[in-house]
Amino acid sequence: IHIDSRQNKQVDLFFFFFSTSEASKKLALNLHQSIKSKYQIYRKNGRYQGSVSTRNLHMLRECKPIGIYLELGNIRHPLDQQRIVLESNREALAKWLFDGLAGQ
Repeated sequence: IHIDSRQNKQVDLFFFFFSTSEASKKLALNLHQSIKSKYQIYRKNGRYQGSVSTRNLHMLRECKPIGIYLELGNIRHPLDQQRIVLESNREALAKWLFDGLAGQ
């Protein structure tokens, strides 16, 4: 799980996997679908613009168990900060991610 800080721009949750790992791709897609479906229920406008894509990151390329990289938000953006700082938001995300893991 990663929190970005490069820009003061709001972002949704993004999932990355290593291109040659079908298991990692499946896990990323399951987690993405879980978050997307929960946003439709619990987010006021229901929109979710996060995505799943490949990245050639060392931690994905060299990871022996399957791995995914989750970009959780941008710590410099006030709305993304609420996703991280508020306990109720962290708890909701944890539950939604668990749902994605359980659906694997």
